[in-house]
Parts: sequence; structure tokens; C-alpha cells
Amino acid sequence: MTGVLALGGAVASPAESSAASRSRVGCSFPIESIGNRAPTASSGPFLPAVTASFAVLRRASLPEDVPPPINPLGEDLGYRLGSYFPDEIRQLNRDAEGDRYFLVPGFERGFSVPPARCLPKDLRKRRAKLVAEQRKQEVEPVYCIEDVGPRRPRYAGATCQPFSAIQTGETLAATAASRTDVVELAPDGVATVRLSYRGGEAINAAVTSNSYSFTPPQRPIKAALLAVRKLVAKARHVSQRQRIAQERSFLKRVERIAASLIPQTVQWLDAAGTTIRSFAPSAHMPAFALIGPLITVEGESSGAERSVALSTG
Repeated sequence: MTGVLALGGAVASPAESSAASRSRVGCSFPIESIGNRAPTASSGPFLPAVTASFAVLRRASLPEDVPPPINPLGEDLGYRLGSYFPDEIRQLNRDAEGDRYFLVPGFERGFSVPPARCLPKDLRKRRAKLVAEQRKQEVEPVYCIEDVGPRRPRYAGATCQPFSAIQTGETLAATAASRTDVVELAPDGVATVRLSYRGGEAINAAVTSNSYSFTPPQRPIKAALLAVRKLVAKARHVSQRQRIAQERSFLKRVERIAASLIPQTVQWLDAAGTTIRSFAPSAHMPAFALIGPLITVEGESSGAERSVALSTG
């Protein structure tokens, strides 16, 4: 699918090109340095408004909450988090294969929005809104769940979401196409999370220390990936003009396929099995969340240790 991110337009005349060049002087941004910036370690406790709902963040830190000295957390989270709270890092789970899942709370990294003259024309009027969105993002508390262990995928990346997304089910939408275990959070009082899917599948996941793990139904995911592969193959055999015309339709079709993988209903149950809350997650799932697995080597894990570590104090 070449051309998906390309900016199309008519060919400009030499005079127009010269004017555009002058207007874009000073529009160079060293984005390559973003990945090398480590998040700032913040001292003191995390936000009480958040920790009040998650006992795992209120309990004292234990030896197992300390990530190994050599870990990929700094590398994974450097471009996502502007700051994190070392004293609040918690190990949520450790599976039989030795993979350890850590909860890292913090605040997302904000990025400078270029001046209007440096933006494409269709974005210039939206610059104020883009700036406001970035400012909001910088102050919204988020959590990241990171896998550290022998089965960790080589290109795992960071899984970070706002704490508020737990209440809406957006966290489950983001991982609906996962081919491996998903580890997620639930607030105090939830003993079981019941996930009901459109195909009739149902999963009951036990909650321990505010976390639960499950593997999404794989048959619908495999069918969805096959459908997307067919769409991609079909798109390769069209002209450039046809491809540009079909890009928007392609992404919408992929998003519809992806939406079918999201749990239809989520129920939070207490220790007695009584429903505390039942809700339907948003059916929106970005197309890239389903396209991503197509370019990932399935089952690939890294045997090499990475040296960028995230300090715990």
C-alpha cells in the first residue's frame, strides 16, 4: 500500500515552489532525537485521584517490583512518556515462562506543533486545536504495561493508555488484535472481568492485584488478517490514480474488520459474582492496529538483551 501517507497535489510552478520554500524556512524539526530522550523520573507519590482506585499502587513497593538492571523500558517508553514515577512501578504478573509484566504510571510526552506555515494547508486552521490536544495529553495520567522476559516480542513497543480509558474499554480496543496474552487493569472491587465477543465467545478473566490477563479469541483475528491480506493484494494491482482514490475506502474497510474483534460487552464482577458494571467498549479501532500484525514476524522474540534501562530509584 504505497502512497497511503503520501501528500498528493498538483505540480507547482517554479515561482510557486520558490514561494513555498521561502515560507517554510525554519521548518526543520529534529524528530530523530525523540527516541533517545529518557522520561524524567518524578519523586513523590502518584496522583491520589488515581491511586484511590487501584490498591496495587497504594501498597508498599516489594523486591519483585524492581525491573532487572538491564531492561528495555527506557527505550520503549522514552518516546511515549515525558515523566514517570519510579516509586510506583509495580510487577503485575509473572508467567510460567519467566516473562514479567510491569505497570509504569506517568504522563505522556508532549510534542511541539509546528508553526502554521509549516503545516499542510488542510491542517493550518486546526493548529490551535492540535496544540490544545497536546497540552491536555501532557497532563492526563497514563499507565504503561511492559513485558520484560524471554518471550517478549522483539518489536513490542510500549502499550500505554490513559487511566480513564479503563472505564470506557478503549484499552481493550487497542489490544483486540493481539496474538499473545494481554495484561490489563481493573479498579478496586473487581474480581472477574467477563468479555463477550460478537462471535459468541466469552472469556472470564480473574483479577489479582488490579490486573488480569487473557488471550483474545484467535479464530476471528486470523479471519480478519486474511481479509486484510486480500484487500492489500487487491490494492497492489491498481494504478496510482486508482490507489489514491481507494486509500480512504481501504482504511474504512479495515477499520470495520478491526471493529468486529473488539469485545461487544465487558462486565466487571465482584467476588460474589455480582455485576458491578456492564458496558460496551467503543467499536472504533484504528486500521493500523490490524495492519501492524501483517508486517510483524509472528512468534519472533528477542534473545539479545538491550542496555537502555529505566531506573527505579
